[in-house]
Amino acid sequence: MKRPCKNFASALRLVGVAAGLSLTAACSTIEPPTSEMAQARASVGEAQQTGAREYAAVALESAMSNLRKAEQALNDGDNLKAQDLAVRARLDAELAEAKMRSGQAQKAEKEVRASIESMRQEVERARRTVPAPVVMPSSGGAQ
Repeated sequence: MKRPCKNFASALRLVGVAAGLSLTAACSTIEPPTSEMAQARASVGEAQQTGAREYAAVALESAMSNLRKAEQALNDGDNLKAQDLAVRARLDAELAEAKMRSGQAQKAEKEVRASIESMRQEVERARRTVPAPVVMPSSGGAQ
């Protein structure tokens, strides 16, 4: 009676090995992610050139690191990993640029608010230094 269980276990192992080989073959037939790599390179390059490091150093560093890893995976022939890392690199670069734009907008807002406050103070100073208009009393006679 032990024979059927042994055959079943062997068959199950054989199916597992076949599934593993099929998966390996499928992964190796994925085309090189040339489009994703190009997009990632462009996004990372743009983020570097626009000054994202000042406002989003961590996101930019993550983008550059993922791009380097994607390049390595592509060189190693691991197209699936290269694709995943290239997409991550692009998204990290886009995040860095968004943070940079947000930081620049906040900085501009702060400068505008400071300018408005300065103008308000100048108006107040001008009001205090300008003498009040002199009202001449009327001379009682109507002409």
